[in-house]
Amino acid sequence: MSDAKNQSAEPKNDLVESYLRIRTAIGILAVLLPVALFASQFLEAVIFAPSISEFYYTPMREVLVGTIGAIAVFLISYKGYPINEARAKGAWTERFLSDRRVSYWAAFGALGVAFFPTFTKIDIALSPDPLMWSIMSLNTAGLLHQVSAIMFFGALGIFCLSNFRRGEEKTLDDKRENTFYFKCGVVLMACILALIVIGAIIKFEVWPDFEVFADHGHLIFWVETVGLITFAAAWLRKGQALTTVPAALRQLVGL
Repeated sequence: MSDAKNQSAEPKNDLVESYLRIRTAIGILAVLLPVALFASQFLEAVIFAPSISEFYYTPMREVLVGTIGAIAVFLISYKGYPINEARAKGAWTERFLSDRRVSYWAAFGALGVAFFPTFTKIDIALSPDPLMWSIMSLNTAGLLHQVSAIMFFGALGIFCLSNFRRGEEKTLDDKRENTFYFKCGVVLMACILALIVIGAIIKFEVWPDFEVFADHGHLIFWVETVGLITFAAAWLRKGQALTTVPAALRQLVGL
């Protein structure tokens, strides 16, 4: 079985424990990022940026890039479970959307979000200029940032809608868990759609003063936050965080 819920029937080994730790670490980082960025607004030197990505233009730049970079590294390290050949014969998703392949897509998307600065109207001078500004225009970097963000959230949505839900539903708990992942996937896809719609309304000026409304209410920030927390919830549950996190804390304090 490729599902963590079936691992209770498998012998515990270092590989399984490694998967659980990586999933938990990814989930924790995804929760901490928006929380840290929101809390930073109470620092005098930091403004509350309209979106998570625009915190790149604030003193929280290192936190943003460092956290997303760490998530990318964990995703690259996450091999997941091998293709189940029996299921692959009847389901193309099993073969073409393997854990390894989807985690790579998510990792490359995260790296793109970290490396390519997004569009912004924040009046701030960066010194020195970001590397990508010297290689390409800000508009090109901003476009690549948006494509990377869609790739990142899209891959995470696929994990929830497909990869995390593979395996037999033998118990009521199995069905509930699969339903939970499905709901997380739907929310992630809804966040992608919402960000695309918001971007289109602003770009084509469909709704006068909408950009002012979105910036004042930090609309994009909150949509991105919902997406990150939803993604975190799925990975924490898949990583059996209720058992692994307390165990890690006990080891840390020597209990």
